[in-house]
Amino acid sequence: MDDIAFDIGDLFLTNNDFTIISDSEAIVSQLYIFLNIRACHKDGDGNIIIKGELEYDQNQGIDFTYILDNTTTGNQIRNHYRQKILAYFGDYITEISSMDVTIDNSTREITVDFTYKTIYSKEEQTFKMI
Repeated sequence: MDDIAFDIGDLFLTNNDFTIISDSEAIVSQLYIFLNIRACHKDGDGNIIIKGELEYDQNQGIDFTYILDNTTTGNQIRNHYRQKILAYFGDYITEISSMDVTIDNSTREITVDFTYKTIYSKEEQTFKMI
């Protein structure tokens, strides 16, 4: 799994050229981008109410309308992140053993912190994004 390197979502260049990374580094790079993409928001019948950022894949990314709704519980938020990550990275991420999502409404920041295993390593890895 080779990919172009990103640094917290921004393209990483070395000597005016792309940096190619592989395996675990590529997953981390892609997770930063994925967790910042806004997915569509659907009603209870599955109809799209608010369109997502990606024209051809309304489901990719996080439903921030759902996440930031004051009625969504902490468990529901963690499950939403877990389901989304496993849906799109299930070929590479085999297990998410712990997850913490913290929302600070005063600063409008979401912190996502989780431990996972990949097909590339039997050891757990930690991902944290603010």
